[in-house]
Amino acid sequence: MISIDNIETLKQTDLPVIIYGADLVGKVLFNACKSAGIKVECFCDDSINKINLSRSDTVYGLEVVDPANLRDKYSDAHFLVSSTYIKDIIHHLKKLDFTKWYDCSILRNYDHWDDEYTDSWGRRVVSKAFVDFTIKACLSSQEGYLNKDKLFARCVDLVVTEKCSMKCVDCSNLMQYYDTPETYDLESVLKSIDFLFSSVDEVYEMRVIGGEPMLNKDIHLIIERLIAEEKVKRIVIYTNATIPLREHQIPSFKSDKLMFLVTDYAQLSRNISRLVAQLEDNEIAFDRKPVDGWTDSGTIKHHKRNDEENQEIFDYCCAKNNVTLMAGHNKLYNCPFAANAHTLGAVPDNTNDVVDISVESADTKKKIRDIVYREDFVGACDFCNGRSYSMPNIVPAIQVRKPLEYVKLRRMNEK
Repeated sequence: MISIDNIETLKQTDLPVIIYGADLVGKVLFNACKSAGIKVECFCDDSINKINLSRSDTVYGLEVVDPANLRDKYSDAHFLVSSTYIKDIIHHLKKLDFTKWYDCSILRNYDHWDDEYTDSWGRRVVSKAFVDFTIKACLSSQEGYLNKDKLFARCVDLVVTEKCSMKCVDCSNLMQYYDTPETYDLESVLKSIDFLFSSVDEVYEMRVIGGEPMLNKDIHLIIERLIAEEKVKRIVIYTNATIPLREHQIPSFKSDKLMFLVTDYAQLSRNISRLVAQLEDNEIAFDRKPVDGWTDSGTIKHHKRNDEENQEIFDYCCAKNNVTLMAGHNKLYNCPFAANAHTLGAVPDNTNDVVDISVESADTKKKIRDIVYREDFVGACDFCNGRSYSMPNIVPAIQVRKPLEYVKLRRMNEK
């Protein structure tokens, strides 16, 4: 943890100070360091695409170093971690024999409201509220990881429907493979939420997803339950802006805990103007972003890799920490790909890859913790192309008329 003494140490050190993470929080952390009199040498980031898409190898005029090149450039350094996934970064640093790392608690005393920030690719200015949300998520996530007495999850993707109003051929959540998608009924979803929080002490961010979550007609009642849950700190509804708010739902969305993340798919987001107007008129927090950053990670294929190859796929996956709850089945997975591939019957049944949170047992909490802080690959990794930051981007949201075919290894009713 960064204390006053640590700050003084970093101000006076002869070693380079490096911010690990060149994204939004990293930019705020740079300004906080500048304000505190800490000289930052450079940034380090796993995402080559972030650097390439910004058409620059620098952030605030500082070099962004690929982690693979750290040892060639520095024999020793202090690292400030600006990521919610501090576990992965500590793991990377330990593999490189770097031992001096710090969380980003310096941000607790930094007032960012006078600063202006762009998104990861420098394409747009993000709202002050979104900056605040992102900083708090990072601080809470790092604190939760470092506190071993609590079961803390940075985020949980709550799947409330398998139906989507679009059919993207490269959807990384595999919606393009469902021929009979199911929308989960309210009672099942609420029970699943109850099961989860009987074991988990805190979830900073519940990400309500689908498919398209607004297709669940009871979405407002699900949101009311999450707002009432003290263990949930933030709620984000991910929408493609095809479904506007229904008037009777709007009061349920008026909470400081809630925000909408609206992805702009251009003409495919046919109701985006209406939705944005509804959110603005009702002072419901939201962030609107263009669709970008898609990779070829929506294909189900049995690669038959060895363990070492699958571990590499897992180690460099950007989605491995997106813990996913299929609310209709009470099943918890490491990522949306694994969750939906299992639900589709496209991967073998592996008890180490899933937790049935409806089963009451003495080790349920341990099993959930193993999912949240997992370090070994899951069985579904061998059926995924991977989702590393270094993968090239593809054209997003190409539509397909019919569900794609895949090899069913299990019957759907075994899900």
